Amino acid sequence: MTQDTHTRHVGDTITVLECYLEANNATGVLTAKSLAGLGVPQFKMINTVDGVTKVSLSATGVTVVDASGGLVRKDFAAADVDTAGIYRGFFVVTDSAETDHYPAIKNDLLIKIDSDTQTAQEAYDAAENP
Repeated sequence: MTQDTHTRHVGDTITVLECYLEANNATGVLTAKSLAGLGVPQFKMINTVDGVTKVSLSATGVTVVDASGGLVRKDFAAADVDTAGIYRGFFVVTDSAETDHYPAIKNDLLIKIDSDTQTAQEAYDAAENP
């Protein structure tokens, strides 16, 4: 997964977040993670300013769209998108007792939530410098 930014407005729940889960294979080539035979990945979203979890690790709202191609979709609930700011998101895939995070690089999936009065960046700046 290369860096992706998903921008939305406070309270918007129609637009889904779709992501291809990818990892380097044994030869170092970025390839889709096959989800065939695995459970539904879980999703987590964390505030970038204070590290507080906004969406706890859960499969709620996550759908596998294309198992062999690694395509997943997250449908947000109203509580997931009720606060302006910048968040890190990631999916967790479990295979037997082992897990992997997608994206593996910390800020490769940013979720920016704007409000009527603040952009995501303004909310981030205000929270970082109260």
